[in-house]
Amino acid sequence: MKVPKAITHTQKLRETDALLDAFMDEAGMLGGKLACLLVQLPPSLAFDVAVATEFFKKLRARRPGAITCEPRHESWFEADADELLQTYEVARVAHDPRSSYAERARPHGSFAGMSKTRRGPISLGDVCSSGYTGERDDHLSKEPEKR
Repeated sequence: MKVPKAITHTQKLRETDALLDAFMDEAGMLGGKLACLLVQLPPSLAFDVAVATEFFKKLRARRPGAITCEPRHESWFEADADELLQTYEVARVAHDPRSSYAERARPHGSFAGMSKTRRGPISLGDVCSSGYTGERDDHLSKEPEKR
């Protein structure tokens, strides 16, 4: 489930307590069907260690399950962002593995063997994550149940 733009784009992860509470109340209605939260950030949102720490600390306190962050500013692909995401067990995904961000992420172990000049379909194997790399939630890989 995607975290609302009011939190990520409007508030830019700042002063989000009331919005997080309202969102988590709504998301909680899904019960065990809530597999993962996606924090998709705007391209203009640079990594700020203090803001990101406060936000992910608050989000993690409200959500013990899987959280994934999709940053779109290159500053989120540096070692300090990696460390913060690992601390709060937040996986990081790339929005476009052919972008220059993918190339920058290589030193940290992501996107190995990919070329930013590659064209054509992107396979699942091309979309690599970094940040937290703990246990995978098998719920995400299961086939949908037929009714």
